[in-house]
Amino acid sequence: MGLTPLDVRKQQFRKALSGFDPDEVRAFLGLVAGEMERLVKEHAALAEQTALQKSRLDEYQALERSLRDAVVAAQGMRDESRRHAERESELILARAELEAEGRLRQSEIALADMKRELAALRSERQSYLIRLRALIDTHMRMVEASEARFEAMERTAGGGGPSGGALASGALSGGALAGNALAAESPRVEIRDASQAAREPEAWRPAETPGHRP
Repeated sequence: MGLTPLDVRKQQFRKALSGFDPDEVRAFLGLVAGEMERLVKEHAALAEQTALQKSRLDEYQALERSLRDAVVAAQGMRDESRRHAERESELILARAELEAEGRLRQSEIALADMKRELAALRSERQSYLIRLRALIDTHMRMVEASEARFEAMERTAGGGGPSGGALASGALSGGALAGNALAAESPRVEIRDASQAAREPEAWRPAETPGHRP
């Protein structure tokens, strides 16, 4: 600033005839100087406020840039996290599908094995029943033959044949022989549970009677 309030106050004028009143001039210069001082102070205050506002503006701008960078970084991280989550979910889904397919195949194989075992057990049961019926029929025929022989011996004893003691002895001998024959013909049958029969399908089959294979 070229002109200061002090310069205005110290300004001197040459005296001349019919000029201005020196007191009035000095009074006016004092008013001008006072107004200049006020304006200078106001200007300084405004400059200080402007500098302060500019500093705050710079801080706000820096904060805005930081926030913008943080938002951009957060968006990038969010997009990357979403892509990673999508890839992870696809891998998990694919792994689950593979495991489900594997378990389904294992279940189908196990079901087929169980069906084959069940069919084998049914066939074995049917074969066992057929052999058991044949064995029972054979024993029934043996019993009927023994009864027929016993009845024939009783008729012979009643018709005046050999003595009663001899007939009784013969009958007893015939019964003992029939009993021995039944014991020799009877198979040893063991009853086992279905699981053990499935594990040992040959062990629980009845022994086949020699000469009476069904």
